[in-house]
Amino acid sequence: MHSMTPKPESQVQSLWRVETCRSCLNACVDVRSIAERLERVAEDIDFTERFRARLPAEVKHHHVFRVAVSGCPNSCSQPQIKDFGVQGRATPRRGEGDCTECLQCVEACREGAVTVTAAEPTINPGLCVHCGGCARVCPTSALETGQSGLGLMVGGKLGRHPQLAREIMGMADEDRAAETFRRSLEHCLASGRGEERFGELLNREGYGFLTGIADGV
Repeated sequence: MHSMTPKPESQVQSLWRVETCRSCLNACVDVRSIAERLERVAEDIDFTERFRARLPAEVKHHHVFRVAVSGCPNSCSQPQIKDFGVQGRATPRRGEGDCTECLQCVEACREGAVTVTAAEPTINPGLCVHCGGCARVCPTSALETGQSGLGLMVGGKLGRHPQLAREIMGMADEDRAAETFRRSLEHCLASGRGEERFGELLNREGYGFLTGIADGV
């Protein structure tokens, strides 16, 4: 086992960090492509240098703006507790294949959202978490993957006053995710106070900076 010596606080280089799930077999989206798109956004607006200007001379690891991209609702990269979170999603739909009542879809669904009656699979939208698992296991394409997209969430954090991120968009495409991320970073730079976490800023000022792009705000 190799030991790792933490870097001194003064060696913190980038003030944003994008984390992803690793080798996700259940991924509904291209995690790496999305992560790279968000990284380009942070680089293009020069977030690190602009953010550093409002921080104390000694930059610490908890100052970093945390981003997580998960490939599916299992959320192994923990987007719910990050400043900005992205969750891959896939909506199942009725396919053209014949249902043989094998019930693999029912067994695959942890939420109990799938039922099969008279060789007809049905999805309960109130229970479905859009993981796409039922469609993946269907051997006859009676269920298939319909729309794929990204759930977007902001304002999660741990620390002294932890809170889960708030979902602001349920099924975004990559362009809307990138624009929402850009607005989030710019809002952090324009309105944040000192070492304040992004979630604290949102609690104080709300979500008006996303008007016109995000639903559910």
